[in-house]
Amino acid sequence: MDLNTQVNGARNAGRTDAKFEIAKNMLQSQSLSVQDVAKFTGLPLDKVIQLEKEVR
Repeated sequence: MDLNTQVNGARNAGRTDAKFEIAKNMLQSQSLSVQDVAKFTGLPLDKVIQLEKEVR
């Protein structure tokens, strides 16, 4: 695996982590549905539902 591939993988992992943090904050506000959170963050609905169970 070359360095460029490793950098891109790390960058994508960071973006995904950020999306989960944003989704967690949105869910904690309790003002948005899981469907809205999934739509706004681009995360799969099943992952947002799983995250909601952890947060609430």
